[in-house]
Amino acid sequence: MHQFKSCAQTVNASQSIMFPNFLKILLYLILIFRIRYCLSENNEQNATDACTCDVEIDVVREFMDDLDVVQKSGTKLESKMSNIEKLLIANRVLKLPTNCMEATGNSTKNGVYHIQLQKLHIDDLKVFCVEDVDFGGWLVIHRSQSDSVNYFRNRTDYKEGFGDLTGNYWIGLEKIYALTSDCEQELYIQISRNGTEYYEKYTKFVIAGESEDYALKEVGNYSGNAEDFFDRQIDESLTFAQMMIRPTRNCLKQLLLRNLNASA
Repeated sequence: MHQFKSCAQTVNASQSIMFPNFLKILLYLILIFRIRYCLSENNEQNATDACTCDVEIDVVREFMDDLDVVQKSGTKLESKMSNIEKLLIANRVLKLPTNCMEATGNSTKNGVYHIQLQKLHIDDLKVFCVEDVDFGGWLVIHRSQSDSVNYFRNRTDYKEGFGDLTGNYWIGLEKIYALTSDCEQELYIQISRNGTEYYEKYTKFVIAGESEDYALKEVGNYSGNAEDFFDRQIDESLTFAQMMIRPTRNCLKQLLLRNLNASA
């Protein structure tokens, strides 16, 4: 449908350009014909027709001047329309959802979606959304499927994120901070150990920003069939990333966030 509209717009644009050019050629031919006709008349007739020719020539010239004005106005109009189109595209980007609950809508499919992170001024961020867990709307912040990724990394890697969005993945502390500080978030942890599936769910999850070393600030009430991952008192000197690289990290399959205030 979009391709059809694009083709139609191209045809219309071509026609709008060809029509004035055709008129110009036609008017030039009429002008040349009239001049030759005037010159071919006898001297007596020339005295009478000269005025007529001059008037007709002036009329044609005035018409062509008006046509030039219209063409210039058309160019300005095209420029304005182009600017409007750019604004509409920019506005569409700004309307991207801010979480997986909004991004997936009525979809029941896990996969890559696009959201925006206003706090970090990110207009288009690819995220992996999970719809087949606890009524859906979950955003993957960490996934460990194999030992192919080394999780013993430097601070910059943990801040910015690394890995494959559809495989072993870490979204990055800065993005987790933006997500948990903008809106209240739930945390869901899926665990696979010796072929058995476990889970932990927390009603609230918040980490601090870089100025506070991404300290784990708040964890809500726990429910699930696995041992409480945050079974210690919250320590502001302990970053969430430091907890992630504990020896137990290989047991984790996925860490998911969901916006409590989002609506499908």
